Amino acid sequence: MAVFKRKNRMISFRVSEEEYRQLQSATLSAGARSISDYARDNLFCRCQSEPAAAIGKRVESISEALATLDSEIKRIRSRLSDPL
Repeated sequence: MAVFKRKNRMISFRVSEEEYRQLQSATLSAGARSISDYARDNLFCRCQSEPAAAIGKRVESISEALATLDSEIKRIRSRLSDPL
């Protein structure tokens, strides 16, 4: 059973809507209890061996690949719907 230390200090900063969505997605993927827990764990490097910058680059690369796939699917769909 995990023992949680009481936290009594707070750090606050603002993020964009896109950054917030990325944090939500990463939090779910990591199985963290909350965005705060996910951010805290990553700040102190307890949960992963990769630096946060490397993960950010990987996420950006995956996002670009998904955007490319999306545009290709749209292109193929439009070609299929056009009469010959």
